[in-house]
Amino acid sequence: MVAAVPEDLARLLVAHINAGDVEAVVALYEPTAVLALPGGGIAAGHTEIRAFYTDLLGG
Repeated sequence: MVAAVPEDLARLLVAHINAGDVEAVVALYEPTAVLALPGGGIAAGHTEIRAFYTDLLGG
């Protein structure tokens, strides 16, 4: 699934998280994206974002 408009992103993010599909979640982010993490940290780039979601989803 691809986001055709910005409003699609939240729906796709929730759908991919609910499916436990970390790779689909990561694909929603640009390769150089920065994700603000709980507690004030950041995850920069696909590798760190993947690690965050893998941990979050128990993978």
